[in-house]
Amino acid sequence: MSALDDSPTPSDTMTASFTGSTFDEEVNDPWNANTARGLNTHDLGSILSGIPLPPIYTTAFDLAGPQGGRITVLALNKIISVSGLPPATVDKILNIVVAPTRSRVTKGECSVALALVAMAQKNMGLTIENLVTHKEDLPIPFLPGLDAIDFGATDVGGFGASALGRANTVVSDPWRSSTYKPGAGGGYPPPPSFLASPPIPSPTETPASMDPEMIRKETYLWFTGVDQIHLSFAPEKEGIFLFKHTNYIVESKNRQTSVIRRYSDFWWLLEVLIKRFPFRILPNLPPKRIGAAADEAFLEQRIRGLTRFMNALMRHPVLRNDPLVVSFLTEPVELAQWRKNVVISTEDEFTTRLPVPSELQRQIPANLERELEAIKRRLPGSIEYYRNMVNLMDRIQKRTEANSGDFMRFTLALNALSDCEKQCHAQDCYNCAQLSQGYTKIAKHMGTNSAILDDEARTMQRHMVEELKRHRDLLVSVKELFQRRDMSKEGALTEMLKKRIASNEAKLKTVRANAAAAAAQAQAQAQAQAQAKAVNGNGNGSSNIQSNGSSSNRANGHGVDVPSEAMSSNSLASQGSEAGAVTTAPAPASVGGGGGNGGGGGVTPSIGSAGSSSSVGDSGISTGFMAAVAGSGSRTHEAQIERLLEHLETDRVELSVQAQRRVLMQHTLWMETTYFHKSHAMIAPMWQAFAQDHIKTSQSLIDNWKALSPVVHDLPMEVNGFN
Repeated sequence: MSALDDSPTPSDTMTASFTGSTFDEEVNDPWNANTARGLNTHDLGSILSGIPLPPIYTTAFDLAGPQGGRITVLALNKIISVSGLPPATVDKILNIVVAPTRSRVTKGECSVALALVAMAQKNMGLTIENLVTHKEDLPIPFLPGLDAIDFGATDVGGFGASALGRANTVVSDPWRSSTYKPGAGGGYPPPPSFLASPPIPSPTETPASMDPEMIRKETYLWFTGVDQIHLSFAPEKEGIFLFKHTNYIVESKNRQTSVIRRYSDFWWLLEVLIKRFPFRILPNLPPKRIGAAADEAFLEQRIRGLTRFMNALMRHPVLRNDPLVVSFLTEPVELAQWRKNVVISTEDEFTTRLPVPSELQRQIPANLERELEAIKRRLPGSIEYYRNMVNLMDRIQKRTEANSGDFMRFTLALNALSDCEKQCHAQDCYNCAQLSQGYTKIAKHMGTNSAILDDEARTMQRHMVEELKRHRDLLVSVKELFQRRDMSKEGALTEMLKKRIASNEAKLKTVRANAAAAAAQAQAQAQAQAQAKAVNGNGNGSSNIQSNGSSSNRANGHGVDVPSEAMSSNSLASQGSEAGAVTTAPAPASVGGGGGNGGGGGVTPSIGSAGSSSSVGDSGISTGFMAAVAGSGSRTHEAQIERLLEHLETDRVELSVQAQRRVLMQHTLWMETTYFHKSHAMIAPMWQAFAQDHIKTSQSLIDNWKALSPVVHDLPMEVNGFN
């Protein structure tokens, strides 16, 4: 069961059983004067169900100020008393309709009582059987002065008197008469710009000064000039058959506005506020009704819960200034239509508050986390104790109300007894007549006592039960704030960013090391190739010289004279071709007219020259390939480094934003704990009012009993006086 569920529990539905019969209700109680035997309360209240009744039935019930679809027995007695019927008849009607253990009656039971009043005024028999027989043609009760009856204060804590109590009240319905002119926006104003982005924080949210005295003054202003919200039921339900819903009139005292809202509108408002203010103390809504039709008692509990919800928003120093809350209280059009014409931002409140001022961090106390943990540990026990106190105070209030009803019954019985014993069987008995008059006077004081207790019960409901529920709701809201904080992913996101930054930094270090190693290796290879090239160049020169000498000798030996210049030019051409070309064409087998295997004047290529030519060609191929590979690896490393640097920059910026958001969250939690702590100042006035009300009640009771004392002392008590 929800902590805010005010549905009746076995203890809530109890009545003052100590004032009722000592017999079980199902046992035939010989002391029970109720003539409606065989009919339980439900059957009695449904006797006139479906019968068209005159308007006076509904008017009388509504004037009595029903709460939860019921009125007190004292209020019913006031209605019947204006009928002019004798006290004995009034007592008989109440005994028929109301069981001795009950202090409230439903509308059906009230209608039965008024029907019996009409029958008594027509001198018809006062029995349930007679009522059932004539229920199709009942007379109309005559109740002069009904509008002048003082039923006392029926407005309990700013709630509506009843779900049906305003059926005849003329209310300006903004749903039917909009103040906006039709235009391009379909009759609605253009979307306000302040709702297109997260709200601007209230100036009172962050104290502008670091001076503790200034902060104390500014936080004191949180609780001054708080708006009072009054909720009541709209005259008619909206919707089609079987899908009708109850509307509520929401009135703002400070703004002097009145709008009509339904329960789903309150639910939507809370959902948006949770998204925009996840780290604020958000009030709770009464639970939804699931699986059964909403009866009047449930609707009465709901309107009390909605009233506590709206007034909690008005007490919060930040939420009451949120543009969405202001629009909820002031927009005269239907909220569902209004939502279609505006842009509602659901970003949290920290989005537009960056960067964080430097002094904000210094305002956060160092022991904030320890304070938060201390509050969190105490919450479950505090909530449970307040829940018990709410139930107990509700039972005390019901017993006080039952006492009031019993004193009223006692009053009726004494008045009836006074009428019964006016005439004594002894003709000249003066004392019996004096005793009968004393009964009437005692009954008057009993009635006064009943009215005092009834007023105490209403005051107890207004000042204690609702105030205890208010603080219980606050504790539950703080508990849900901690739950939202624990479920938040802000800390996990920060840790993830830190791990990702560390991982990317390690990767960057590795990639840079690999790039440096690759560059060093490429440089070493280039140096090695350059040295090899230089060595190979020297080897080619030596082989050419040997080749020239050998050719000259062979030419001289075979009678073929080849000029040394030609040999040198051939060798140089061959060397240049071998050094510069990747592939080298094979040299001719002989030069001149010599034939055979190099003999007779032919020139045979030098083996050393051919080997040198092949080595230089392979070296050129290896150098070009390695240069290409080194260039490709360098470009790959550069791309990886650039990508990692971009990721690191993005993550570091996001980590900085998260760090600033954490500062804002910590500051917000500090302000919320400050608000929660200062809200405890509202507990003392509750108990002061409770004590003062009891002093007032006790003094009134003492004065009443003191006034009764001379009356009872004047009653005849001499035995010899009754001759």
